[in-house]
Amino acid sequence: MSPPSALLSSFRAWLPAMRPELDPDDTVATVETLLRLKAEYLDSPSPNLWTEPLLRTLLTEVHPRKAIAAREERMLLVPQFAAFCDFLIVERLWDSSSLRPAELRRALAGLEFDVVEAADDASRRSAGGNILHYGLEHGLDLSSQEGVAALMEWHNGLTHAERIELTDTGRLSAPPSRPLPIPGRGGADGRASGARPDDVGPEGSPGGPGSQYTPWFLPPLRAPEPGACTAADEEAAAEREAKALPFIQAARALLTALAEGPLPVTDTEALRRKDVSGVLTALGRPAWVRSMWDDPLLEAAWTALLFSHRVEIAGRRARLGEPADLDDMDDIYQLVLFGVSTWLVGRGEVTHPEVGPDAVAALIAGHQNGALTLPSVRQAFERFPTPQRPAAAPRAELREFLAVREALHRLHHAGLLEGAPAEGPDGQATYRCTSVVLFAAIAASERLHRS
Repeated sequence: MSPPSALLSSFRAWLPAMRPELDPDDTVATVETLLRLKAEYLDSPSPNLWTEPLLRTLLTEVHPRKAIAAREERMLLVPQFAAFCDFLIVERLWDSSSLRPAELRRALAGLEFDVVEAADDASRRSAGGNILHYGLEHGLDLSSQEGVAALMEWHNGLTHAERIELTDTGRLSAPPSRPLPIPGRGGADGRASGARPDDVGPEGSPGGPGSQYTPWFLPPLRAPEPGACTAADEEAAAEREAKALPFIQAARALLTALAEGPLPVTDTEALRRKDVSGVLTALGRPAWVRSMWDDPLLEAAWTALLFSHRVEIAGRRARLGEPADLDDMDDIYQLVLFGVSTWLVGRGEVTHPEVGPDAVAALIAGHQNGALTLPSVRQAFERFPTPQRPAAAPRAELREFLAVREALHRLHHAGLLEGAPAEGPDGQATYRCTSVVLFAAIAASERLHRS
């Protein structure tokens, strides 16, 4: 069954203005493939209906088995699909039986790492898929029948043991007995041997030699410099930065809206659209959202206010709870602590507990240096090419980079980090961390790992 062409054409026209960081043609091609697989293998032809089981099955089981894509392309799978979901929501095409927008964002964030893992899991691909995956990852052009035929001819000329290993695992643990038929190369791809890249050694891996491990994508952390400025100067600067955080500004606007009296809430404990529009207008943000949960900044601030009991809900009405003076640094810190904990870790569900220490190290680096610039996704994959053994060390470096990148991205959208997120696989993200967020993140990480 072919996806509706009119819908995809409208999506293609919508992309340049709304998602300029994504290539429109590549994004539409990816979505078209996902819609076709959803209809053919999940018996779900509607392009507007998306539940969490459908998302997980399609992105981590069906797509890895039925679609051949390079690892870099799979890295874009979730952002491209998320753009399609945003299009459906904005254009009011989202099925009412689907996930709510806030639930959708959380589900996709949780799936981003699983999608990359699925791309490396040979058991999720067919034998033929493992052969094609190997050729694609080693630079063979599979866009034509000639390229596929050359790959299969090469495969048939391997030894019996090599063919078994390749179809079972999608990898070869030793250089192949025949070079891959890649134009411009006189022999087998150097990565086919499974050898570690030159710039990856035991010293670059967690647990390797060395007194202290620092993630490869962070600058060296240094001890504080005594006497650089006075305690009074530091406190004054920290207070100015904390009060200027978008997260605190949003919390203040929400408390101001409730100061005149209780406000009605929806079944999901969000303010109604009229009141949400008023808060967004006061913040100078676009007020087109249909629900508070559609705006990450308001979602983060409102959730922190609820968890900290600064706002209480009873009888389908929200009212002010425990007094909160957001001109007082103690109150600001407590609210930021709730914000970091609930937004980064989740509502009591620790999806990626390994994010904690590395994310804190990234925040320290960003605080010490005034800002932290992360490498692009493409730079990360160029530095650590796809390993040829499932347990090869580069996997750890890539996983920790992607985890920290996602953690900082979430904190930025929650208004807890200033800066600019990456745009596309070639974009570099830059973030600035204030003292109050850094201390809150350290406290949240310690609580998480004690529990």
